[in-house]
Amino acid sequence: MKAYNFPVLALMSLSFMGLVGCNETTGYSNDAIIATSESTSNHSARTGVDAGPIFSYTEAQNDGGSYVELFKDCPLGSVLTGFGAHVKNHNFAGVTVHCRTINSDGSLGSQSAYSAGTSIQEQQYFLPTNMVAVGLGGTVTDDNMYKIVIEGCLWNPSSKSIDFGNCQTFSSFKGINSEKFFGIGDVDVSFNRAKTVLTGAGMTSSHDNLRQIRITIGTIR
Repeated sequence: MKAYNFPVLALMSLSFMGLVGCNETTGYSNDAIIATSESTSNHSARTGVDAGPIFSYTEAQNDGGSYVELFKDCPLGSVLTGFGAHVKNHNFAGVTVHCRTINSDGSLGSQSAYSAGTSIQEQQYFLPTNMVAVGLGGTVTDDNMYKIVIEGCLWNPSSKSIDFGNCQTFSSFKGINSEKFFGIGDVDVSFNRAKTVLTGAGMTSSHDNLRQIRITIGTIR
């Protein structure tokens, strides 16, 4: 992952990344805390929004494109802490973002899930409760979401910032290598990296491969 010095506040949507962890989840799973679902969404609706603890939002994508097959944002003022997906007929049939609200004291709220398309997830991964996502990746094979890969960093509630000295990459299945990976460190823009988090994500599958990853990046006040 490339390292940048980011001196500005801004939020962005991005696409590619990956690391390994412990709470592996595989198989088809309906999440009991799915809060919202929608049939189609291929980009963020957050760009430029100023909401609560998040100063602004921006989108970015690994290949420079403007959309993916399915995309879902966390609610305003929330950070991405997990991701799940389902592939069917060589396309994404559902993506689910797992999110935590940033409370007024800087602590993270309980985790809730929000889906575009089906809420059934072939693969999903939740970060530990004291971490937030800064990158996302995965692998598609045999018309299935084979693995989800997430990079997470320790959240510091007192400063409402990320501790980039305490980051780890996690995988839902068999190691942290992935077809595609995209995150904050891959975006060639100027912002304060310690104050930026993922707030939405989506993907595209093509010819039995993960082709595109799109993310939204939020900048914390």
